[in-house]
Amino acid sequence: MAYTISGIGTTLYGKRNFRSDGSFVTTEWVTFVYCPLFPLRSLRVRYQGPAERSFPIGVGWAESYAVYEKTSPNQKQVLCVYGYAIFVALWMFSLIMLCVDTKDATSALTLLFVGSVLPIPIPWVLRYCAKRKSCA
Repeated sequence: MAYTISGIGTTLYGKRNFRSDGSFVTTEWVTFVYCPLFPLRSLRVRYQGPAERSFPIGVGWAESYAVYEKTSPNQKQVLCVYGYAIFVALWMFSLIMLCVDTKDATSALTLLFVGSVLPIPIPWVLRYCAKRKSCA
C-alpha cells in the first residue's frame, strides 16, 4: 500500500464513485514533497480506520483500507488531481505576487495567510456534493 517519508514515495489522492457500502475509488500516486507526479493505479477501497504502525519512527498517521479492486488509473480522477494541484500552485504564485506589490508588511502577511487557507476546503466540498449525489 501507499507509503511516504517526508512526502516522498507513494500516496492515495482523490475519492470518487462512492457506493452505499462506503467504498470509493482512489488513485495511488508517486509523490515528491507531497505533490502528485504520476498515477500508478486506481483502487476501489473502503476506509478501515487508523492503521497500526509496525515501527516507532515516523511523523503523521497511517490509514488502513480494505481493497476491493485494482484497476488502471481513473482518468477523471487523474485530471481532477492534476487540476487541483495546478490551481493551488497558480493561486499561491498569484498571492505571492500580490503580496510583493503590497507596501504594508502586515497587510501582505494577512493576505498571504488568509489567501493560503482559502483553497483548502475545495476537495471536501466537492466530495460532500458527490456523496450526496451518489446516495440520493
